[in-house]
Amino acid sequence: MARHHRNDYLRRLNRVLDHIQRHPDADLSLTALARVAHFSPFHFHRIFRTHTGQTLQAFVSRSRLERALFVMRTSPRKRLAQVAVECGFESPSTFSKAFRSAFGVSPSRADVTVLASRPADFPLPAPVASSEPRRWRVTVRPREAMDIAYVRVTGGYLNPQALVDGYLELQAWIDRTELSRQHSLLIGMSMDDPDITPLGECRYDFCCTVPSSLPRSAGLNRTTLPATRWASVRCVGGLQDVDVAWTHLFRNWLPASGWQAAPLPAMEIFRQRPEEIGWDRFDLDCCLPVVPLIPG
Repeated sequence: MARHHRNDYLRRLNRVLDHIQRHPDADLSLTALARVAHFSPFHFHRIFRTHTGQTLQAFVSRSRLERALFVMRTSPRKRLAQVAVECGFESPSTFSKAFRSAFGVSPSRADVTVLASRPADFPLPAPVASSEPRRWRVTVRPREAMDIAYVRVTGGYLNPQALVDGYLELQAWIDRTELSRQHSLLIGMSMDDPDITPLGECRYDFCCTVPSSLPRSAGLNRTTLPATRWASVRCVGGLQDVDVAWTHLFRNWLPASGWQAAPLPAMEIFRQRPEEIGWDRFDLDCCLPVVPLIPG
């Protein structure tokens, strides 16, 4: 059964790869390609990256430029403006900029016969250390709806102090509201994917669970996380360990599990708070909201 589920994931991803290469002039946005794969757009980019080793945008750019090389080689009299349109570029100038970035020469001066014989110099993300499946124990449990209060930090990847300040603001509010730190879950939610959203615009929410009876006028942002099932894996270690745990969850466990990611943010539930363990080490549960896998 696990092999069947994994094959279903691979079929969906291959369908997306084929769609990109066959239709370079189509809408190849994250939302459109997630629809082709029958996955939630919320997590599709991470699923794609963990399985292919490159970002969705990098693969789309590579495919469009490879198609442009083919058209230029087989139809040398075709105007470059027409090549740009046929291969999905917004304008001839966008095409020229992407071409020069990849091949180091403008398309009007390129020797396409030579370029077609070597790969383009595309910047790809550094490979993530592979995880050993036996190290991680993933559990799936139902979670009731939870009321939360949160502090949103924007640009924390570039300014770590902003994350510390956001956390301290949340803790000060908990103390003023006389909530129990021991009985209130501390949750971190990354609302954006750094591979898509500029780092200065990425949002991270520090959250705590609150009683539903607490008035909404009691300060801070408030929302309710809907009831769902969470796939969770515990991680103790540094940032790299946390990244490896998430990679295992998406790349190794999810495709063989019979589940797929729900259209909700992934979460990190802190078992130990930063004042207990510090900011360079973590003890937390990586939690991915999931729904039963629907054959695609």
